[in-house]
Amino acid sequence: MDLITIPTAIPPWNYISSQITMCTVTLGIIGIRLWVNYSHSRKFLADDYLCVIALAFVASYSATSSMMNWAFNSPPTDVSIKYITRLAAACIFTATSAMYFSKLPLLIFFLRTFGVKRWVRYTCYSLMTFTAVGFFASAMYTGIWCSPEIHTADVPYLFNCVSATFYTTVSRNALSLAVDVVIFVLPLPIVLRLKMALHNKIGIALVFLTGSFALIAGVVSLYFQSSQIRSTSSNITNAMLTTVLECCIIIMVSCATALHLFWRNHLRRSALFSRFASTASTTMGTRSRKSQPRGTTLDGRSKSSTGPILVTTDHYIELRDHKGGGEKEDGRESGDGMGYEAKATGKRYIGV
Repeated sequence: MDLITIPTAIPPWNYISSQITMCTVTLGIIGIRLWVNYSHSRKFLADDYLCVIALAFVASYSATSSMMNWAFNSPPTDVSIKYITRLAAACIFTATSAMYFSKLPLLIFFLRTFGVKRWVRYTCYSLMTFTAVGFFASAMYTGIWCSPEIHTADVPYLFNCVSATFYTTVSRNALSLAVDVVIFVLPLPIVLRLKMALHNKIGIALVFLTGSFALIAGVVSLYFQSSQIRSTSSNITNAMLTTVLECCIIIMVSCATALHLFWRNHLRRSALFSRFASTASTTMGTRSRKSQPRGTTLDGRSKSSTGPILVTTDHYIELRDHKGGGEKEDGRESGDGMGYEAKATGKRYIGV
């Protein structure tokens, strides 16, 4: 048992704290998603429920992996072969479930948003089926080799369980990484063909490309999993930690649209944000006036030149879009179908 229970790179309490932090942040993001979606449509969709299920499996894996890390740092006499092998099988099952269900919300979102494209539907259904078969086959393989009920709990059985765990985790993480690449590349061809302004396309593409952080975590996790062939528990805690990080990032990326609605409909209209925007606008206006040459206005024109003169007062009118559309604040039709409403915030420029 000395070879199996050598101290890990991350102390137990540090590992538990990092797991609690990641799960808590993910829970907050999911909470915002559920609140925004229910406020918007008065119901929850399938991917909303799947986010909650995914987080439940991530929390379960965090608990079992924390117990595994604690066992690695315990004296060999306190860890039995039956306990460590059963814990290994539990870690494989919870990790596999967490990795699978964390991908489902994004795939369901793609089906609902881009499902009009036949190749998108086929790709999403194929990924769901292929990953389900591959993930749970690997979990069953480890469960068979690490079950003390059907094997004699001796040292050869222990090392067979360790070997089965190694091959299962490496193959599972390699499959997960390949699926992540397909998921985060899948919407890009559709986004690039959308008829919208270039900066809007770039913004939407960047939302999906935030999943590249999950790809990086998947690569690091696969590296640590493959490194276990050279040592036992020295790399496994790093691999378990990055696996949880990968699942949490994928779940949070699937909440990106809800976070955008939260920003646009709630946070941006809050009093705190308005006060911050007013302070920032006042500061930038002051700096702009100081940087202008003497004898010029804020737009760089000479005071003696023809055209309206801008007179600065202590308030300004901020125009922002509203859903009514079609009229300006003086009641005339805007011509481009976009409505505006005036909001007094900090400083005003009046043409005279």
